Amino acid sequence: MTKQLFALPLLVGALILAACSTPAAAAANSRAARIAACPTTAPDPETQLYGEPGGLQVFISQEGIWDMLPPGREGGYGQKIFWKFPGYVWTEEQTPDLDIVAEQLDGDGYFVQTEPATNAFADSLHGSSILTGVEFPQAGCWQITGEYRDATLTFVAWISGQAGK
Repeated sequence: MTKQLFALPLLVGALILAACSTPAAAAANSRAARIAACPTTAPDPETQLYGEPGGLQVFISQEGIWDMLPPGREGGYGQKIFWKFPGYVWTEEQTPDLDIVAEQLDGDGYFVQTEPATNAFADSLHGSSILTGVEFPQAGCWQITGEYRDATLTFVAWISGQAGK
């Protein structure tokens, strides 16, 4: 009987706490847990590049957490991805043949990039870069693979939209 009397206040306290928590707080905790569970790829802190020098590389910002992305044309989340490859010169290959496949690690999302890549040049990009515009169909943890010439590079990023969903 003493154990039951001791457990009763604990049970009442737990019920009160559960009743006081809001759906928004629960959603925020769930989102934070999903981000923490996503094995995002961190770039070199000096160059913001990920990948082996001499091979295909990608610029990654914010430790692979791509938050606050704008809406895409198809209702997902749009993102520009800048890629580096040794010897790539934007004036010699203005529409490079870079293929992208992405798979959602925490859901059933999947896409193959169908639009052609373009190019970019800036000092902050360390010269010529391959530029792709992609649209992730839904928020979550995504594994992205790029293939260009004889090189392949895979990385993981957390994707979410402007509302932080």
